[in-house]
Amino acid sequence: MYSIITFFTFKQLAQIEGHNEYERILNLYTFGRQFSLAKDEFAKDDLQAFKALSLFIKEVNNLKIVFIYDINLLRKTLKNFEEFLEGKVIFEHFALEGDIPKDKNLLEVALETETYSIYGYFLRPVFVYTYPIYFDGSVIGKVAFYETFHVNAGLLGGLYLFAVLFTLVNMYLPVHFFSNTVKELNFLSKIANKFSKKDFSNIETLRKNIRKSEERNELYELKVAILKMVESLDQHIRQLQKERQSFENLAFTDPLTGLYNRRMFLEIAKKNINEAKRYNEPLSLIMLDIDHFKRINDTYGHDIGDVVLKFLASILKNNVRASDIIARWGGEEFIILLPKTELKQAYKVAEKIRKIVEMSTIKLPDGERLNFTISLGVSSFGGYEDLEELIKKADIALYEAKRKGRNRTEVYRTNLSL
Repeated sequence: MYSIITFFTFKQLAQIEGHNEYERILNLYTFGRQFSLAKDEFAKDDLQAFKALSLFIKEVNNLKIVFIYDINLLRKTLKNFEEFLEGKVIFEHFALEGDIPKDKNLLEVALETETYSIYGYFLRPVFVYTYPIYFDGSVIGKVAFYETFHVNAGLLGGLYLFAVLFTLVNMYLPVHFFSNTVKELNFLSKIANKFSKKDFSNIETLRKNIRKSEERNELYELKVAILKMVESLDQHIRQLQKERQSFENLAFTDPLTGLYNRRMFLEIAKKNINEAKRYNEPLSLIMLDIDHFKRINDTYGHDIGDVVLKFLASILKNNVRASDIIARWGGEEFIILLPKTELKQAYKVAEKIRKIVEMSTIKLPDGERLNFTISLGVSSFGGYEDLEELIKKADIALYEAKRKGRNRTEVYRTNLSL
């Protein structure tokens, strides 16, 4: 029974510590990335900006870091592929950079980990946290943070030893008292077994047992100690679940507009593309951005620029279907995925949004009225493209709309190019 309680306590401490650290890193990434995107020089999600942010997180959290690049993906994505590989360590078909661990098994764990995991010995586990590396909207590898967690083995061992010694002492008590002790220990064993499975439904049963206890002896104190420990764990786990949900919302949405961010859009859009291929269904995509947005920021300030972005996000939400996927692609650029939608229908949606924006006015704090326009590019799924190609076609059409004077919608055609 005491072994179960001790192991369960350690396991919860390890999981809580690892989860807290991962959420702290994820939170830094979310806000750091949004801050970077607000800067002109990082508007294209620059790889160097991502690396600088990762090293900043390393210093803040006192972690070790290793960048793991997939060589096959690098070859497809980077023009300066050979130059990029210079100075990096090659491991299988990956290029490594940073604090490369000597333990190759740790690298294998990092490659298999999607968010975070625990690796190593019972009292010296290594926590591994990973995050994908994006370049031009594509994943080219992952960054892995790792650290060794030092468990307070003395405290756990002391509690365990105390419990064992207490049991040995009670073996010499009179038989009638011993019988009652065995009964209580059996009760605690069943309770502890459920607690070890994260089943806290018997907390109230333990409370009632404590209230009915006639003697305030060591066994009573042990039950009270177990109750306090489990109540604390139960409360902490519930709090972690709430915080996890909150952090997940931050990780997948843009904090300014409330829309999906690029990472979440890519995950959802890929599933929609696969469904369109499987069932031979139409699908279209709209890429849009605000005309002369830099001029708005320079003239009125970034606070008003944020107001314009939120205003546009509100228009987009109110003028598409619930099944359509809207995301802030970066800076002043937005993207809309329209499942089961032909090109002609998508063009009508884009034109509707463009006209609403053109006729809308934002009232500024000083009473001045601000008008702005948007340019849009539309592409349609032909049954064979991947998501990246569909986005590229919409982006080419958007470029054509800007080239022709802005405040217009253009549809991708094969004779268009950047």
